[in-house]
Amino acid sequence: SCTDLTDSDVELSIIRGVNYPKEVDSYVIYEFPYPTENSPTDRTSTVRNTSAPEYDATFTLTGSIDRSSRQCQRTYKRHSLKCQVWSKGGFLRSDNLLGTVTVKLQPLETQCILHDTFPLMNGRKAAGGQLEIKIRVRNPITTKQIEKMTDRWLVIDN
Repeated sequence: SCTDLTDSDVELSIIRGVNYPKEVDSYVIYEFPYPTENSPTDRTSTVRNTSAPEYDATFTLTGSIDRSSRQCQRTYKRHSLKCQVWSKGGFLRSDNLLGTVTVKLQPLETQCILHDTFPLMNGRKAAGGQLEIKIRVRNPITTKQIEKMTDRWLVIDN
């Protein structure tokens, strides 16, 4: 378990972009699905002129887990974190959507850390490039994560 977090916190890290189709000034906007009536959303700062941006942005979403709520458990089972990667538009031009990453939250039902790179998509089509994301919770949503360890001990008696 990640004991530096409280039981109701989710820590979201948007780490880096990998292999974007072209060198752009980019940023990421995320939307977390719970609580549903007031979905937490925020953005990273803009990383300039690269196809492999290092965002290194960490957001702590306080109160994004309510273990007593069935709706919360359903949200983690069925819904996803949505991250949109945008490229900054030039002078008088609006920003362009490079692609969207959806991260299913279901693995957090049984584990504390979800860390992977996810493909940028345009609808069902790959947009090119990936986004590395890490999500941490103190304890898994439905079960405690238990790691079985066996140690051999050598006892020397005198």
